[in-house]
Amino acid sequence: MKCIYGCGRDATSQEHPLPAAFGSFKNYPALNDRICADCNGKCKILDEQVSRGGDEGLFRMLLGIRGRKHNKKANPFYQGSAGASRLTMTGEPLSGQPKSALGIDDIDTGAFGELRQVLFIFKNGTSLGIPVTADTPPERFKALISDIDLSQVEQLHLYADKESIEAIGRMLQRVWPKFYLGDAMAPRETASYGNITVDFTVTERYFRGLAKIGFHYFLSQISRYTGAEDIFKDIRAFIMTDGPLERIGDFVLLSLVCDLSGSINT
Repeated sequence: MKCIYGCGRDATSQEHPLPAAFGSFKNYPALNDRICADCNGKCKILDEQVSRGGDEGLFRMLLGIRGRKHNKKANPFYQGSAGASRLTMTGEPLSGQPKSALGIDDIDTGAFGELRQVLFIFKNGTSLGIPVTADTPPERFKALISDIDLSQVEQLHLYADKESIEAIGRMLQRVWPKFYLGDAMAPRETASYGNITVDFTVTERYFRGLAKIGFHYFLSQISRYTGAEDIFKDIRAFIMTDGPLERIGDFVLLSLVCDLSGSINT
């Protein structure tokens, strides 16, 4: 049959209603021969934001859930995916040290801590940590610090592990030619934090991804529908076309704010 999304191409692709990023499922329900390869590619972008950009990205790391082995490991605390912002963790230092960028640095252990970062300490006593990795391009780092008034910076600190500190130092030298890493690197003292919060900001792709999962799973289970029927035209258009965030109100009927201490506010 032709692709259910009306593009006119042959539906020869296999689509995963339950994204592989969430692991393997017993009796996995694949959706076969309903979607073309191009439309399936658009679905993968939506899956990427759902699995990395929302709270799902946090809990995947906490639970140690991995996607396909051949996919590059991506840490959502360092970089956003598919247009979503990175996850940000904040807290109040209990040991008198400057406030820095927090997160899960090691996606294999799921341990919380201070991220690898360039920490700006300003003259007014505030601080801001910019997460970096060994492969952060200089151009991206410049974009990340473009809003910082460097004339107000009093100190600059680099937090990094032994494996990446030299690579990050070379990147910083390309941004600031006078930057000098030094021969002696002081070990970082243990820092303690309280009042930890995790924030995430998603785009309309996140909600389109959730709609895609529900729609495709429905089609994989209810065989009397192909998905090309006219009754599904609105959800198909929502899934496949970019648009303003406000339009999710046509499909999202209830929003929840969940406090992990136990209360749920609607």
